[in-house]
Amino acid sequence: MWSRVCDLLVTKPDLNLLDRDGLSVLHRLIMCPDSRFDSLLSRLLENGADVNLKTANGDTALHLATDHQKLRKVQYILRLAHNSDEHCRNVDDKNREGNTAAILAARIENWHFLKLLLKHGANVNVLDSHQHSVLHILALKRPSFYCESLATECIKHGAQVNRRDENGRSPLHLAADSQNWTLCKLLIEHGANHDIRDEDNSNVLHRLALADSEHVEEVIPLFSLLQYRGANINAAGPSGNTIVHLAARQKNWMLLKRLLHLGACIKPRNEDGFTVIHILASDPVLETNHTKARRHHCYYLSTPVTGQ
Repeated sequence: MWSRVCDLLVTKPDLNLLDRDGLSVLHRLIMCPDSRFDSLLSRLLENGADVNLKTANGDTALHLATDHQKLRKVQYILRLAHNSDEHCRNVDDKNREGNTAAILAARIENWHFLKLLLKHGANVNVLDSHQHSVLHILALKRPSFYCESLATECIKHGAQVNRRDENGRSPLHLAADSQNWTLCKLLIEHGANHDIRDEDNSNVLHRLALADSEHVEEVIPLFSLLQYRGANINAAGPSGNTIVHLAARQKNWMLLKRLLHLGACIKPRNEDGFTVIHILASDPVLETNHTKARRHHCYYLSTPVTGQ
């Protein structure tokens, strides 16, 4: 097929017509899994193929090359962007979903491509249809060295660490929800605002208070760091709950104990008028254990002492 395309180039066809699938010849070439025809890319561009032309879905050649992990083609397109305004005009073009090539690379965890796009000036503050920047997308990912390294690169490239998404969540909120503790620390150290509230009125402390019990040793240093940076550990959050309310509702007793050691107060009442003591008193497991302890204590006192 592609050898016939070479022959047809002699006739100077319009290379920017879209087929019934909404794709041009250039789009088809970039999506082609056979790397033997990669050299055709320069031929098509020399003969008038528009690298900025979008598919019916709004994808440019750069989107397709990123999505299909065609590194050599991405490198070639980015060289065009760097060397000539006539070719790839904007590496930050969005597709129909609002994704730039950089956002797409972050979303599919194509770390090498993302690093390459950042190197060539991709704007890290462009937002997708959910008001997510590249940094938001990275914060949604599971912890990894590459994710944290690229988050650092984004911050170096001017990423806005306090930008909120459509739900009012900052990258710090999302990193806490993703249990990416290293990224949480990185964001805090780079000035992330600890008191930004999402649509549920939660700041990052409230999100951290929902951590599973096996992560207590990882989240406590974050609470300490936030407290050192001026965070109010007794601030009311969703439904008036403080971090001790939330830890108690999660039955995360170790976290509750450690938060009390940090100075969290047990006196605040939530919107239902409950203090953390009320929550503890209403827990059936704790009540059962307390009853058993009392029975054991009474039995011990009523048992006659022998051997005297």
